[in-house]
Order: sequence, then C-alpha cells, then structure tokens
Amino acid sequence: MVETHRFKEQSPFPNHPLPVIIYPKAVEEVIQDYSNPGEAVKSFFSNNGYTNGWVNGIYDFYHFHSNTHEVLGCASGRATVQLGGPHSNEFTVEAGDVYSSQLVLHTNC
Repeated sequence: MVETHRFKEQSPFPNHPLPVIIYPKAVEEVIQDYSNPGEAVKSFFSNNGYTNGWVNGIYDFYHFHSNTHEVLGCASGRATVQLGGPHSNEFTVEAGDVYSSQLVLHTNC
C-alpha cells in the first residue's frame, strides 16, 4: 500500500509542502533477476525520466536538495532512514522500496 507523509519545516531544513511518497516493493520485479540490482534500478529510473542516478549508500547526515526532486530506490538489503529532519520519524526501507521526496534525509545503516 502506498504511503504519504508530510513534514513541517525544521529550521534550517525547509522541507517541502508536497508529501513524501513511499511505494513498498515498487521495483521488486526489477531487481529479482539481475546479478547487479543497483544498476537494474538505476536503469529503470533512467528509462522513466529520472536522470543523474547513482548506485551506493545514502548519506549518513541530514541534507536536503533545494532545486531537485529525489527518488530513492532500495536495490538490496535494508536501512533505517529519518525523513524530515532530526525531530521526525524513522522509516525502514527494504529491497524493492521506492521513496519519492523533496526533504531532509538522514540514514542509519
């Protein structure tokens, strides 16, 4: 089931009035039959208009993007991410999940 979450500004992090959208297992089929699931997700995103992709972990410090929309696809494993800033909830992202956001992100892998 798709989830949406909204986060208020937490200075100095502005957050965005649009929600974070979480799509559990959205790319599960994309990663199932590939020896390199990270590249499979990156290619899937690129084929659907999301450019500037990369494969790696995510930053372990709070950050936000002032001029871009970020889409995260978890290709393998799992992580705990804190969305919205240091006083917001933590979420577990697992292989196949996709997060679409324009907000502060922090991870504890």
